[in-house]
Amino acid sequence: MFRKSFLVLIALILAVPLYSQTVDDILAKSQKASGYDVHGKDLTSLKITGKMSMMGMDMDIIIFNKKPYFKRTEIDIMGSKMITACNETEGWAINPMAGSSKAEKLPDSIFQKTKDQNDFLSDKWGDYKAKGIKIELLGKETVNDKECYKLDVTSKAGDKSLVYLGTADYLPWMMKMNESQMGRDTEVEVYMSDYKNISGIMIPHTINTKAAGQEMKMTFEKVETNIPMGDDLFSMPK
Repeated sequence: MFRKSFLVLIALILAVPLYSQTVDDILAKSQKASGYDVHGKDLTSLKITGKMSMMGMDMDIIIFNKKPYFKRTEIDIMGSKMITACNETEGWAINPMAGSSKAEKLPDSIFQKTKDQNDFLSDKWGDYKAKGIKIELLGKETVNDKECYKLDVTSKAGDKSLVYLGTADYLPWMMKMNESQMGRDTEVEVYMSDYKNISGIMIPHTINTKAAGQEMKMTFEKVETNIPMGDDLFSMPK
């Protein structure tokens, strides 16, 4: 009895430090697998050209990203261009589907989320603790036949999301979060696939987003890195 209890105690003692190091170990391997550990600092801008499919419509989409917080998305909808953009100080949008061709300033809450979602240029996990991000390992879960680590991520602002990293390749395959839509919280699922090496960085070329019974698919046809982009591209038109 004593020997059995002693072995159980030793196992519990050994498990504590191993578990506490697991999150950092997984994130370090994810950084290496995605290429951000070596090539992330060399990536200054990104231009993505592709297609977006939603509600039976196929639309052209162009995404401009520039460090540190510049982002602009253009979607061609039946000949009209919907634009959402942000720089370091403000966000704005032009939505012709709402009957206006005038740029409107984004609410601060949406601006901050748009600013924080400069995903392809950001070092996702480096110094996450110093950035005020909290991450907890919740175990493993299967996503589209891939075994994944399930991570509970809380941003400095308190926004929560679940990130699923493959146990074999350490790449992100899914994210879950709640978004407020028309005053109601809606669960959003984002699936990443078709990873390709672009200038040393693994970038998904297919992104499926599911929310409220609707599905949106983005397919990237061309990805260009470190091309010149003036700040005025992201400035709100006067």
